[in-house]
Amino acid sequence: MELRRLRLIEGVSFLFGDVTYQGKSMRLPARQFDLLKALVEASPESITVDALNRIGYRERRTASYPESRAVKVHIRMIRQALIASGVPLRIEQRRGFGYRCVSL
Repeated sequence: MELRRLRLIEGVSFLFGDVTYQGKSMRLPARQFDLLKALVEASPESITVDALNRIGYRERRTASYPESRAVKVHIRMIRQALIASGVPLRIEQRRGFGYRCVSL
């Protein structure tokens, strides 16, 4: 089994919906921008789905809402934007916990 060393993601620039990393940039809608920024700032640690709900929707949710797929949908859209723009970041899911962002 190969162990990967996780490190802080440095050099990511966030400015009014634009994300730039290693010379590649992309534009995200406000909610997706907020979610990606939180994931990058927490890297290499993970963020729970409940915390991402509070960040993305500015709501105080104390219980888990499995029927709410909003964060999952936004994460999918962020992943697609990262691939399409060539920004070398990846969002990983930690099953039963949340998500984290890592540099490729």
